[in-house]
Parts: sequence; C-alpha cells; structure tokens
Amino acid sequence: MEHDAQVCRSCGNLLSECSDPERDWHPDVATCYATAARQWGQRTWQEMHAKTEVGPDQLHPLDGTAVFASQTPPPEGQDPFA
Repeated sequence: MEHDAQVCRSCGNLLSECSDPERDWHPDVATCYATAARQWGQRTWQEMHAKTEVGPDQLHPLDGTAVFASQTPPPEGQDPFA
C-alpha cells in the first residue's frame, strides 16, 4: 500500500517524478499487440450491438462483458463474437 501511495494513478510514474515541474516530459508511442487485439475486438463487439434495443428491465448484450486477448485461437469455425 505504501508503494501505491507513491505512484501516480494517471501515468504510473513515481509522484516525486511526474509532479516535478522542472522535468521535461515528451509524448511517445508504443505498440502492444495484445492491447491492439483487445481494442479491435471491443470495437467489433460494440459495432455488432450498436443498434440492439432492450427493454428497461433487460440487460444489453454488452452489459457485464469484457473482451480480452489470448494467444490461443478459438476452435476452428467458432466465432468468438457469436
């Protein structure tokens, strides 16, 4: 818990570093293909249900779901979004 109190919730750096106005910070880009796969899947899943209408007492197909990335492909012929 002590370590968590020293880490910025926004950027993950130590608060003593990211809160220092004398430090220079520069944007950077990194590609995480697991995150890219998850984000693609999330967009696909959301687009599939963009026009799904549900009643006031019904769950939407997206409610409670999470899209994740796996190195194991689905069984042949099985759509992960079906």
